[in-house]
Amino acid sequence: MDNKSGFQRVKSLFSGTIYTKFLTILGLVVILQIPISCIQGVISDRIQTRADAEVFISQRSGSDQTVVPPILTIPYLHRSANEGKEEKNGRGYVEVLPENLKISSSVKVEKRYRGIFEIPIYTTTLTIEGSIDTNQLRASGIEQNEVITKEMVLNLGISDPRTIQEVNSFQFDGQSIEAQPGIHNTSFSSSGIHFKISNSGANFVNSVHQFSGVVTLGGSQSLRFLPVGRITNVIIESDWSNPSFVGNYLPLTREISAEGFKASWRILDLGRSFPRLVNSDRHVVFDPRSKDSEFGVGLYSPVDTYRMTERAIKYELFVLSLTFLAFCMFELFLKVKIHTVQYLLVGAAMVLFYLLLLSLSEQLSFSPAYVLASIVTIGLVGSYSRSVLRHRAGVIIIALSLSMLYGFFFTLLQEQELSLLLGSIGLTVVLGGVMYLTRNLDWFAIGDNGETTLDNRYSSTLS
Repeated sequence: MDNKSGFQRVKSLFSGTIYTKFLTILGLVVILQIPISCIQGVISDRIQTRADAEVFISQRSGSDQTVVPPILTIPYLHRSANEGKEEKNGRGYVEVLPENLKISSSVKVEKRYRGIFEIPIYTTTLTIEGSIDTNQLRASGIEQNEVITKEMVLNLGISDPRTIQEVNSFQFDGQSIEAQPGIHNTSFSSSGIHFKISNSGANFVNSVHQFSGVVTLGGSQSLRFLPVGRITNVIIESDWSNPSFVGNYLPLTREISAEGFKASWRILDLGRSFPRLVNSDRHVVFDPRSKDSEFGVGLYSPVDTYRMTERAIKYELFVLSLTFLAFCMFELFLKVKIHTVQYLLVGAAMVLFYLLLLSLSEQLSFSPAYVLASIVTIGLVGSYSRSVLRHRAGVIIIALSLSMLYGFFFTLLQEQELSLLLGSIGLTVVLGGVMYLTRNLDWFAIGDNGETTLDNRYSSTLS
């Protein structure tokens, strides 16, 4: 008899309509993941379309630039012995890096459009000055009479030389030098310009040489430098108010305001991966991963609307579940029966929020798009719940709950560092509220008709 009674109780537990409703709601949440995945696919397509727009504009306005400051390339002759102990002349190249290097960059940013996509491009004027100490040559075993002075060049590496607008005032030891296309015999860059060095003098190997000049060029996305100086000082000023400092070196100082930013770097050669002098003949070790030492600034949008929308969709399971939970609470306590189709329509409105957010954020910034999409969704669900619940107070509670829900998740999207903490606290509060509301609910007394049985204390509280 006891076993039969226990069996009947278990059967009643799992056959009651409220428990069937729980399983149905769970199934609806799973089904609604299909349109959610479709929206995620649309976001991926839009991200790729924007990337294609960036490539299109970069191909015409210049890509991200990497500047390798002037390096002196010196060809020289040397003698080597062969097996017959006869000497023959050979040719080698040595690259002498600057000592004190100073670069001042003034960056002006403008926006270009392809369709609805906005891409920032820039024009920068680089003022470069520094010194080169050729006393290092003797330490490497190269004498003055071995240097081919007529073929010495000063190489200035520029990753995308198509965007060079002007090169002027370049001097070496007080004499004007003319820029010519391409680079010669350097390991540090594959493109750029060079300057032929003439009138080097008889003591070229035993002195310090000064150089200076101004280059104006364009680019997009980022501006980077390679710290080739023994001491490299770089100052970047711009009217772009949302810089992203990139590379292996953070700026020593930085000032950021609504009018723009100013940042400065001071980098010693002790912190990089390549030597002060590279000799192709003497096999001085040169790390081909020198690009790991690049540093600079990226001109990125302050808010990536697609990435923010992707982050918002990550919370959709919580939004759907908590919304359905609110309606389920009304079924429990107001004895209102809500059909599965009505749950499905409410869920469809919640999914529509993300499509609205995506489409609106392409025309507006993310925050106004989020607010507008939230208002539309709350209006849809709130007005529909008036017919579903047939209870004015219930409609107000649903509208307030959705407002708090969307406001809470908007805060999570804005506070990236605190999102885990805030999310944990929020879920704890929700769980605590559900536990409090259902603390006196007799789950075993929920019969096939879905009615609830509360103890007298809880019933009097409700009344």
